[in-house]
Amino acid sequence: VISLYTLPPKRLRNGIGYGDNNGPRLSSNYQDVNIFGYGHEFNVDATLGQKYQLIELRYTIPERKHVDNANVLTAGFEREDIKIYKSTSGFVEWEKLFSLGTGKVGSFYGRYSEERFDVGDEENTSSLLMPGVRYIQRSYNHPVNPRKGYQFRLELRGTEEHLLSDVTLLQGLYQSNTFWPLTGKFYLFFRAEAGYTIKENDFEEIPASLRFFVGGDNSVRGYAYK
Repeated sequence: VISLYTLPPKRLRNGIGYGDNNGPRLSSNYQDVNIFGYGHEFNVDATLGQKYQLIELRYTIPERKHVDNANVLTAGFEREDIKIYKSTSGFVEWEKLFSLGTGKVGSFYGRYSEERFDVGDEENTSSLLMPGVRYIQRSYNHPVNPRKGYQFRLELRGTEEHLLSDVTLLQGLYQSNTFWPLTGKFYLFFRAEAGYTIKENDFEEIPASLRFFVGGDNSVRGYAYK
């Protein structure tokens, strides 16, 4: 006998935590998976921390052909104030996602952001209209409790100084993680991240959100966060 029951379409999750990178924080997530009865999804993510604050609204419109096909509208406000830099930004983004086969998702997007940043003795503002493409591929041996698998993400994005942007640049990004089982409950986990920027402007004009930093528990451990 198989018994099925529906979960409530609206969910609210709240949390409290502490991390070495950003100190104490409160978080909240609201999700409605059936807006207007059409299966549209609405999410609100909020983080209030000592060094980092974020509020992000995301509206997803699925398409009929495949579960990974969708249009996503995102808007948000983000602020980070750490020893190395201070950054305050607002952004809006539209993304078109489409399936490229099992475990493969591609997308293209357009993002507009306004950012005010302080890095060292430099203080600047930036407006960017940034189109880009993303590709994600994942493969795991179990959908709920995987013990072996990988995921990687490629992204290419750019801006043009004369098209609603203050700088001209082209960026390539790569992220991946892989884990392999060992004996018992142990496994090896590998993580990699890389990026490269081609720019025409002075480095000081590149906003903090588009620069590369290392250090912290999710990067080069043993070094301070960013």
